[in-house]
Amino acid sequence: MRRNFLFLAIIILAAISCGGNKTTSTTTVKASDLLCTVPSRSLAVMHFNNTGKALEILLDSTSVFRSIDYGELAESEMVLSYDYGAALIPLLAISTGKTSADTLEAVKQVLEQLPALKLKGYYYNDTLVKHSALLISPSQAAITEAESHIGAETSVLEAPDFEKAVALAKGSAGTVYLRNTSASRWVPKTLLQQFVPRKKLVNFVTNAAEWMVANFHSYKTEDIDIQTIAENQRYFMKVLESCSGADSHIKEVLPASTDWMVDLPLKDWKAYYDAYSLFLDTNSILTAHENALRSAKNKYGKNPLDWAKELNPKEIALVHWDGRQVLLLNVPKAKIPQSITENPHPGYTGLLFGGVFALEDESSCANLGSWLVVGAGEDVAEFALCEEKAEDVDLPSKDCKFAVYTPEALMFGKGSGIELNMY
Repeated sequence: MRRNFLFLAIIILAAISCGGNKTTSTTTVKASDLLCTVPSRSLAVMHFNNTGKALEILLDSTSVFRSIDYGELAESEMVLSYDYGAALIPLLAISTGKTSADTLEAVKQVLEQLPALKLKGYYYNDTLVKHSALLISPSQAAITEAESHIGAETSVLEAPDFEKAVALAKGSAGTVYLRNTSASRWVPKTLLQQFVPRKKLVNFVTNAAEWMVANFHSYKTEDIDIQTIAENQRYFMKVLESCSGADSHIKEVLPASTDWMVDLPLKDWKAYYDAYSLFLDTNSILTAHENALRSAKNKYGKNPLDWAKELNPKEIALVHWDGRQVLLLNVPKAKIPQSITENPHPGYTGLLFGGVFALEDESSCANLGSWLVVGAGEDVAEFALCEEKAEDVDLPSKDCKFAVYTPEALMFGKGSGIELNMY
């Protein structure tokens, strides 16, 4: 898959740690016949209306699928899926509609190109439902498995909650479905490693939701809306349903050289924490969390909940820039130190609001206007000296549930939706 597309998946993860999601739709959407060609254990399914245009945005120019001349089939409906195997094996299914002489000739022209590209093909023709499709993969095993699933009339449509995910397919160009429980397979090993440890990343994606649904309203990587399937309280998206939008002021202090930012505006920090505690309880880790709170109080002299009550944070952010990182807490009515000093309560932010807001070094703190800046002493000092701000970042300032930013992408929750723009 294209690097930027996989980046989409990871960016969703970061958003999940501090955002909201749309309410699951109850509208019935008829599943495409083409989805019946996708094996049930597939972990990523990309369904689009135009093969040629879709492959251009989903795959980079080195992909072997981009080397095929699809002829008349270039404008046909397609599904690109990835199976759960030892490696990510792609399977491309292109709808060839009702069988006709023209269709057979178009299929023949594509099949003739495959051997030179070391690809395997299979023409599937169901005369009963009057539907046919051309399947292509670099793996004969993937083709054989797809044939087996088709013959047994089993497909991804039987996967847990996938039909609910299909009901969220509102993209006029196409929709991408990602199975979060298989995150260890599709999360790249090196992506964002300078910001988030892979294990932490994978664990969070896995526990965020069962499926993530990305709707493309055009064949561009802008204005993509994200929805999720999280039917169980054990998924973190349930925490976010309790969040209300709030004002965001992070842009006022965000350095121009920011390369990673996660922002969480808070209308009511206690409501967020209560929902987070329920999530921890459902996953049988609330006791460990409460023990950590008691340990922090014993070590630093104050209960983290009392600390949060005194600060009453209106916004929390993690910012990476120029190889440095700090935590920011917008606490307009709290008394905070005017100069860099030792942080009396390290680790409290991550304990209460999630591991994404935890730094290895939180030894120092200082104020910048209404912001409490936390981190290593040199990082806190450098942040205070940053004069050039990220004025070009189009962050929402009102009714914002969360924002995740890198120079490659911006994702934010506002109102009842999530929007993604990849640059």
